[in-house]
Amino acid sequence: HTTNGTGTGTFTSNLSGLTENTTYYVRAYATTAAGTQYGAEKSFKTSCNAVTVTISGNTSICSGASTTLSASGANSYTWNTGVSGSSITVNPTSSTPYTVTGTNSHGCTGNATVTVTVTPVSLATVNTSTVSSITTSTATCGGTVTSDACSPVTARGVCWSTSHNPTISGSHTTNGTGTGTFTSSL
Repeated sequence: HTTNGTGTGTFTSNLSGLTENTTYYVRAYATTAAGTQYGAEKSFKTSCNAVTVTISGNTSICSGASTTLSASGANSYTWNTGVSGSSITVNPTSSTPYTVTGTNSHGCTGNATVTVTVTPVSLATVNTSTVSSITTSTATCGGTVTSDACSPVTARGVCWSTSHNPTISGSHTTNGTGTGTFTSSL
């Protein structure tokens, strides 16, 4: 309770030490030699502090893969998928938003949303280097595999022909696997 002077008249009390998101009941009082008289009861509910919820995890996956999303910043969590808990493992077939609502110990809530982007499996991205060290019967060339497009590169190299658009069904080198730069001796 507060003590706000003596005598008749209007007074204001500042209440402190209150808990967020809690209903309180108050009534004014006045004490005289005859005892304490109380005014009409009023109630109020304190507001919530902001609950900052964050989501971590891989939000870019290849088609067919799964990822685990983890929430933090609150005491309990509910995902838009209906799952309760601080983390979920998802396997979307297309880019999908995931929202989590976090609730703190006083019942206050906050939300966070991430979109898991799904990249379809496709052909790798490869660039051909400039041909160099050209002699009458040899040359050097190579390339750079810049993206595996969600499918591991199992072979890379250079193919050549005396006709346009050579393919690996003709003359070609094999220069390792994976992404990155390689050099081929023709």
